[in-house]
Amino acid sequence: MFNFDSNAEEVFARLQKVVQRAEAGLGTNLKISAHDALALIANRVQQRGQNASGARMQTKATLRNGVYSKRHSARRSARGRQVNHIDFTLEGDLFRNWQLLRTEPKEVMIGFLADDAADLAGYLEEYFGPVFKLSPSEENQVIDGFIDRVIEDIML
Repeated sequence: MFNFDSNAEEVFARLQKVVQRAEAGLGTNLKISAHDALALIANRVQQRGQNASGARMQTKATLRNGVYSKRHSARRSARGRQVNHIDFTLEGDLFRNWQLLRTEPKEVMIGFLADDAADLAGYLEEYFGPVFKLSPSEENQVIDGFIDRVIEDIML
């Protein structure tokens, strides 16, 4: 006769608790990841003047001062703004409107609060290429951060 002793039931119960801890933290971890994405994209644009593919953004105008057209550069300079890289920050309304819009237990959404800001972002992306999306390296950073937080939750 053959006997088989197992602690499978105990192992399954522990595994179920791990999954429950991961699920309990999912909403919070998604919100943190969304804020990470917002910060990474804003930093890339405002500090380095790059679109999502890493290309340095600049006007297509022939008459330039820095990366802006001469006319827009003069407007920016008059307001004390820099002209060395495109940063989408003249008044500050665009990035002020770009936020976490909706959170649900298993989904978050980022975007623009105001339609005029969303329209402006669409125009800017047509002109400069994709901007308000994660680059592959930024995406990896957000995913790695999310995974680290989930692992922290399940290792409690």
